[in-house]
Amino acid sequence: MADMLADYLIPFLLHWAITALSLWAASRLFHGLKFDNAKSLVISALLLGFANAIVKPLLIVLTFPLTLVTYG
Repeated sequence: MADMLADYLIPFLLHWAITALSLWAASRLFHGLKFDNAKSLVISALLLGFANAIVKPLLIVLTFPLTLVTYG
């Protein structure tokens, strides 16, 4: 059970950290994007990850007929 949890948890945490780091870098590059503190940055990364987890499968299902018609 612990091995299975580690198999899912480690990639999730790694993806979350990369997303948070990317948001931090974007906030340094673009002046219109600002975070008040580290907590808001981490929460933003988590919400962005959840949005990607929901939107990506939905877009795959919705564009599947177009993929079939155009043969990929």
